[in-house]
Amino acid sequence: MKSPYNSYVEEEKWDEYISALCEEGFVWWFNMDTPAIMSHLMPLQEIASDTRQFPARILFLSEAAKQSIPLDSMDKFYRLFMSTGDYEAACAGVGAGIASIWDSGNNYHRYDSWYSRIKELLDIKEKVSPLAVSSLYGFKALVELTGYGNVQQALDSHKSLREWAEKAGSTSLRVSYSAAASYSLLWMGRLSEADIILSDAGILCDRPDTSMICKIYFQTTLGLFHTVNGNPDMGERVLMEIIKLPFFEMLPPPSYFLGYGHLLHALSHSGNSEPVERIAEKVRARAIPEQNYFHYSYLHFNLGIAYLGI
Repeated sequence: MKSPYNSYVEEEKWDEYISALCEEGFVWWFNMDTPAIMSHLMPLQEIASDTRQFPARILFLSEAAKQSIPLDSMDKFYRLFMSTGDYEAACAGVGAGIASIWDSGNNYHRYDSWYSRIKELLDIKEKVSPLAVSSLYGFKALVELTGYGNVQQALDSHKSLREWAEKAGSTSLRVSYSAAASYSLLWMGRLSEADIILSDAGILCDRPDTSMICKIYFQTTLGLFHTVNGNPDMGERVLMEIIKLPFFEMLPPPSYFLGYGHLLHALSHSGNSEPVERIAEKVRARAIPEQNYFHYSYLHFNLGIAYLGI
């Protein structure tokens, strides 16, 4: 637990604890540091009771940090935050809503209303922090890429993400930009540009203030880059580094499926079908029961490449 939260717990200064978490918890959310949110929510379980009412921001964080984010709850929180003029929290609510849809891997038409909400918040971006604006552009790009298939528009939004991340001084979102923009560039066949962005971001990725989730997304893209750039052995090594993490199997669907999907791509050059089939079965076992059609189709895309290679 980070300072000053330890001392608040020891001295039972719960009001101060909650007040601090209401602010810093949203900084962690925008920086994709959900492990920090979860670890700092845990002590509040000790004081939870029918008589204590936690602020809406705390209740939001407890829902938005779940592995499976409840979309209906995010809609209610977004409406609540907008009605009370808490636009900073509303930005987080929009991001969590879009993340919930992306994680689900189905019914992406639900993006539409949330995309409109992003544009509404960007129209009043002077009322929120640069960190919140950067996060909004990141989720805007996610919808444009995975929902609308507009790679160039997503890349433009990624550039705005970077601009506002630099204003906010957010290392995590600068790394997130590098991963997301490079992924778009790979789809456009612009490998030399992706190479420059990923090489520069490698320095930032090692910094302690970069959230683990952003590091994982970065390495997932880096592994794919090495593979399509003609070095699949390096791609496999990079991807295995994250897949061997003790908590990898518990990650949300995008991190999990992208990691294994890109590993299948790298293994296509091995000539060995056994690891390909083993990974495919593992991914099927999770994707099919969850009806995660987007990520399941991505599995088949990478499987097709793997089978062509072996």
